[in-house]
Parts: sequence; structure tokens; C-alpha cells
Amino acid sequence: MTTTTKLTKRDDRFARLVAEAAEAPGFCYAKSRDREYKGFNDDFQAEKLLKNNDINQAVSTYKKHILSRDVLSRQEALVKLTRIRYVLNAKEEWFTEEVNWYDNPFFNETLEEERVTCLMYYPDRYRVFVVETGRGLI
Repeated sequence: MTTTTKLTKRDDRFARLVAEAAEAPGFCYAKSRDREYKGFNDDFQAEKLLKNNDINQAVSTYKKHILSRDVLSRQEALVKLTRIRYVLNAKEEWFTEEVNWYDNPFFNETLEEERVTCLMYYPDRYRVFVVETGRGLI
């Protein structure tokens, strides 16, 4: 995904590699140019590129995308773990009940607007998780 039209493909790749933060900027610079790391020269060029506002904006955008993917995957993992613990391994003496956002008495107008906006503009991210709780434990 290209974040801005002002960047070349190589600079955009550099920004993506820096955002992933797997290696130092000099190594990212060399990798974005499809070659081996050459030491000080690559470090210098990387630092020079990082002073560019368009590059910084692209790095920031890529970091936000990485964080949002990470948060979503962690939420999904927590829901799966909750389901395993409280639904699949439920004890017979537990009372289980299906609950959702509409059961929340504190779900105000602001949260409703956010929910509808997410549903309209980000349907791929919108998930209504049905969580069954073991009332005796929570």
C-alpha cells in the first residue's frame, strides 16, 4: 500500500521497513535498494531520508497500520481464549448467558455512533463478538 504519491517505490519500501523496526535504518535503506548494507554511507543516507517530512509521514502511517493489525489479532486471540475457558470447558454448575453490546446499559450515544461508523466504513474490521460468560467466576 503506498501512503503518498510523492514517494518513489524505493522510498516507500524504506518507510515500510523502518516502521517494522526489524533492523536499523541503514540496513533498511540498503534493503530498500535491493543490495547489501555498505556501512556508514547507508546509515548517512537513511538518516538523511528520515529527515524528510513525507518519509516521516509514511513511517508513521505504516506504524499505525501495524499497530491496528496487532491490536485486532490480540483481541481475536483473547476472545478465542475466553471461549475455550468459559464455554468449551464450562462446569455444569455455571450459569451461562449470551451477551452483546445491546445488553450493555452504559452503551451511550457516542459508542453507538462509533459502532455504526465502523460498520459503515470498515465492515471488514467490524465484528460483533458474542461472548458467553460464566457468571459464577466473574
